[in-house]
Amino acid sequence: MKKKLFIIAGVILVLILSASVYVYRLYFSPKCIELNKLEYPITGIDISNHNGEIDFKKLINNFPDTLDFIYMKASEGLSHVDKAFETNYTNAKKYNIPLGF
Repeated sequence: MKKKLFIIAGVILVLILSASVYVYRLYFSPKCIELNKLEYPITGIDISNHNGEIDFKKLINNFPDTLDFIYMKASEGLSHVDKAFETNYTNAKKYNIPLGF
């Protein structure tokens, strides 16, 4: 009897977790943006230290025909240099992505 209850509880738990993941993805996960290259022939992104660590290889693989350039934050005023600038610059150059600052 205890074994049956344990199995039923496990099945209920799996169903609840599955439903939770489904609801999260449906309502809360970020949506991918699809761009119309005929309407917007040149497209890019802007990045800074606020984006955290960027996986440039994944970025290029996910947007091979969409990412034409990266606009990168270098500084703010005279005293602030973006903490991720050097790393982002090096990685973008490694993947031959045109840059702006």
